Amino acid sequence: MDDWNVYLINKKEVDLEMLVIVSQGFSDTKKTSLLRKRLDVLPANSFAKVEFIQPDLFALDNRFQVTFFEGNQLHEKTFTFKANSIKERALRMIKSLGKKGMLAK
Repeated sequence: MDDWNVYLINKKEVDLEMLVIVSQGFSDTKKTSLLRKRLDVLPANSFAKVEFIQPDLFALDNRFQVTFFEGNQLHEKTFTFKANSIKERALRMIKSLGKKGMLAK
């Protein structure tokens, strides 16, 4: 079985700095612990592996809140994988990673 990993992709032409990623899986009846990851810099047009995700968590909604500085401005984005949306047949080639995966909305 292949490992499932979460990556953060910077498609911008500028570096992102002081990134904080907070992730959690949840449903109406369950919640995972909050996981936090910090990256000092995510260079322009690059990516970074953020965490391994266990297939048991695919049955939950999985949210990733990303806070970062672009220049001197603070930004926040939230990406969510809906419950049961992460599956083998949903994988597509992600050019910037050079591998198959899914993009969160």
